[in-house]
Amino acid sequence: MLCFSVDNPISLENVESKWIEEVLEHCPGVKLVLVALKCDLRDDPVVRERLGRFGSRPVVYEEGLAVARRIRASRYLECSSKYNRGVTEVFNESARVSVSTRPKAQAPPKSSGCVVM
Repeated sequence: MLCFSVDNPISLENVESKWIEEVLEHCPGVKLVLVALKCDLRDDPVVRERLGRFGSRPVVYEEGLAVARRIRASRYLECSSKYNRGVTEVFNESARVSVSTRPKAQAPPKSSGCVVM
């Protein structure tokens, strides 16, 4: 799970310029979920004014989704812990993605011709 803060556009830039390389180097073959945190601040007037002073603005959904596609994330999700919106979904989806894949370094089990159910 890679996370960035909606009220900090640089944190999204860092996903591509810094963190994705670290993850791919140390966890080859891992499936990624990109998560936008603090999505409730996207429309907050104080945050918009603060970022506006620096010629910036909060990250919008489409920008996060575009980065998720570029880094080949399995999912892109947004949440707000302040309002408990999307938090459970973030963890549930991350768990689904992680258990639905096998790391590339792990060889598939040799088949004995039997299937145990």
